[in-house]
Amino acid sequence: MNILDIIFPHPCIYCGKFKDTDEFGFCAECMESLPMKLNKRGNTFYLFEYDKRISTLLKISKYAGRPYYVRMLASLMGKLMAENKTSYDLTAFVPMHKRSFSIRGYNQSQIAAEAIARKLRIPVCSKCLKKVKKNKKQAGLGKAERRYNVKDVYKSSASYVKGKRILLVDDIMTTGSTLNECEKELRYAGAANVERAVVAYTPVGRNR
Repeated sequence: MNILDIIFPHPCIYCGKFKDTDEFGFCAECMESLPMKLNKRGNTFYLFEYDKRISTLLKISKYAGRPYYVRMLASLMGKLMAENKTSYDLTAFVPMHKRSFSIRGYNQSQIAAEAIARKLRIPVCSKCLKKVKKNKKQAGLGKAERRYNVKDVYKSSASYVKGKRILLVDDIMTTGSTLNECEKELRYAGAANVERAVVAYTPVGRNR
């Protein structure tokens, strides 16, 4: 244990209690009680189904300047994917519009992609996808609205993705509209295969 962890102990990122935590920020009790396993639905890997605490952590990571939450969760997911012997040429992530990035200062999806890529020992491609126009936030929109809201928002380039096996990363998936649009662009640009990875997946019909 780092000496700083003794002087300034960190609470478990899940239960919030000040206990010894592992490299992913969880105490032993939470690691034991939570379903810490890799799940897959279709071509999407995920770590957790909707959980109010995980959702809160991801929202804090996104909107409250604490990206280390998503980094630790994604790092755990990357470890499980490496153990599952998944194989890709590179990771891509859902990009932000440059104006939004300048306000927030970071992209939580990129942070998640970097954490997963580190465990899989593959590069992160920051130019595989580009957000070419600013749209409304997806939160609060219905399924049909979400699908329309991301139409023609993202673009990819064959020079970066042609013939590549790509893992597309985002922090959370609700209806899948954003990931579907990004995957479509990657495939259109010539990606050999695209799979997706999200920290949290929201089953159909369940509100966030």
